[in-house]
Amino acid sequence: MDEIVKILVIDDNPQLILLIRSLLSGENCLIYEAGNGVLGLEMVHKHMPDLVLLDVMMPGMDGFEVCGKIKSDPVAREVIVVMVSAIATGSEEQSGILENCADGYIVLPITNREFTARIRAFLRMIRTEKNLRYNREIFKDIFETVHDGIFYITLTGKVLTVNASLEKILGMAREEMVSSNLLSLSRRLLKNTEFQAVVQVYRNFLRGEGVNPFHVVYRDKILNIKPVYNQSNQRFTIVVQDITALIAAQKSLAELNNTLENRVAERTVELQAINKELEAFSYSVSHDLRTPLRAIDGFTRIFQETHTASIDQEGMKLIGLIHENTISMGQLIDDILAFSRLTRREVNFRQINMAELVHEVFLELASPEMQKIIRFTVKAIPPAVGDLPMVRQLWRNLIGNAIKFSSPVPKPEIEISSYPDDSKTVYSIRDNGVGFNMHYAHKLFDIFQRLHPSSKFEGTGLGLAIVQRIVLRHHGYIRAEGKEGEGAIFYFTLAANNQTGENL
Repeated sequence: MDEIVKILVIDDNPQLILLIRSLLSGENCLIYEAGNGVLGLEMVHKHMPDLVLLDVMMPGMDGFEVCGKIKSDPVAREVIVVMVSAIATGSEEQSGILENCADGYIVLPITNREFTARIRAFLRMIRTEKNLRYNREIFKDIFETVHDGIFYITLTGKVLTVNASLEKILGMAREEMVSSNLLSLSRRLLKNTEFQAVVQVYRNFLRGEGVNPFHVVYRDKILNIKPVYNQSNQRFTIVVQDITALIAAQKSLAELNNTLENRVAERTVELQAINKELEAFSYSVSHDLRTPLRAIDGFTRIFQETHTASIDQEGMKLIGLIHENTISMGQLIDDILAFSRLTRREVNFRQINMAELVHEVFLELASPEMQKIIRFTVKAIPPAVGDLPMVRQLWRNLIGNAIKFSSPVPKPEIEISSYPDDSKTVYSIRDNGVGFNMHYAHKLFDIFQRLHPSSKFEGTGLGLAIVQRIVLRHHGYIRAEGKEGEGAIFYFTLAANNQTGENL
């Protein structure tokens, strides 16, 4: 911080002023000039210089009188005044004024080099003082505006100063605390148990132990006390924080957590009861609903076999529709059961070779004829972490859909690939089949929602809902893109390795 220093030269010799300007031209100074004492005093009040170079012998008002007026002025008394004269001090009175007023004296004649050196010494002093003043102002701003209260005390406990926040926290005026002893002040303000805590901390310090933060109760407040010892100047800075609101918030949070734990426990019991009901419902679906379906299918077959001769072509067609619908209903029951089990089934994470798995699933689902027709491509895809049966079901549904919806195309294609996304791998499956309208994409993963008529594409409307449930159980996401007549592509992620490593 090398600020410009303002210098006022008060001298009735223009040549000397010119010489001073020349000698100080490289010192980053702003130089004012006055030809007599009266004008010099006006310039002092107008410009408030940092340094006054003052001639002693001037007409009207000599330098001693000017110096005395500057130093007696409450506003200007901090200005550095250096007397510059060709004569030494004269009378005892003038010597006294010099002792009590001027900050320095330069006797002329003197070499230019020595004169410049002496002025530079004053400039260094002025700049040092400016820096100190600047730092004091910064310290004062921080000290007075910081939210925490601060005691600044000596090693013996004498309070040197406090800040405005401490006045507010303790409800005491600064004058009541400054110059008092901290231990005496603590005895007066705190209850005995709180005071003994302060004494114990001080005793620990005297034994050479560390000074650690501690709490005290003051009136209706809880205060956190943090002593910091500065060994270089043997002073303590004691930071006082009002943590009443924080403690109350922590207490409320603890009570809320207890309440939430109780609610969670209650909700868990409720969910367990609901799961038991769902299990009972699943059993009913699996057995009670299948029984009439089997009966319908069986009686239809018996009727067909025993009355073949009397059933016309239309009747045979109706019997065929009954048989197909019982099969569809059975598949729907299977899908509903599979969907409901996904929420209850525990996920057992393990490493899965995804490339190997998709090849296996494709060979299971595609007939030998379809395998020859479909161009099935699996690009280099990394392994995944997941539940193998669930991930297998996920691929069965996605690859099954791709086979189903690309079968009407003359040259069906299915491509499986992946790309990295932060800590996860995004897997994708693309086909060039019938596609879908993106306007209805939000319905894709809802149960019983179909974007294509069942008369053209068989299915129960649960396949993609099951896929989404599996992905969610693996902490992933799934989305789809498509265009009618141009195919579809599905993207999904499974849990990153670092999320499930403990379950491997």
